[in-house]
Amino acid sequence: MHPADLDIDKEGRIWVVGKYNIVGDAVQVVQYNKYGLPVAMFDVTSQRREWFPKIAVNARDSRIIVAAFGEILVFKPNGSFDGSLDKEDGVRLKYVTTDKDGNILATDSFSSRVHVYDHNGRCLFSFGTASPPKGICTDPLGHIFVTDDSANGRVDMFTSRGEFVRTVVNVKNPRAIAMGPGGQLVVTNLHSMVTIFPRQIVSPDE
Repeated sequence: MHPADLDIDKEGRIWVVGKYNIVGDAVQVVQYNKYGLPVAMFDVTSQRREWFPKIAVNARDSRIIVAAFGEILVFKPNGSFDGSLDKEDGVRLKYVTTDKDGNILATDSFSSRVHVYDHNGRCLFSFGTASPPKGICTDPLGHIFVTDDSANGRVDMFTSRGEFVRTVVNVKNPRAIAMGPGGQLVVTNLHSMVTIFPRQIVSPDE
């Protein structure tokens, strides 16, 4: 499998989503234990093509959330399909994460919006971003961080209700982001670079 994204559940198990091969359409999810050994797997099937699927594990109920084929698909830990998010026509969801309450957040680069769903997949609200968003993550306080791949690439911070707070950092061509255990912000970019920013830069209280 060619890995595309990963997340870690509350038991420390690693969940990886990727493709059987780089030119095929089949998407696969593999679970690894703490020692890197594969222990389970399941397929994500569709008639449409997906190059870079994304994944998140919901800490509330350990369900596996896969962003692929323009949709957000939800699976139980045993791999059985558990439904998809209730999205409007024309919405194409790309990056996905969850927050401390188990809500599911996904970016929509076509409409420059972030959509927020409850853990059952019902849309709660959405909010706009300055430019088409890419990666997304949240912190323990509920703040939402979104990468903005405009000419002045940056990571913006929003409140849990989608109100803009400030631009946190500037990064050229940012893509995926994650929040480290100590509050560090980890940002990947289009040029195979990973940048880690300290908590003092990220925290709204610093």
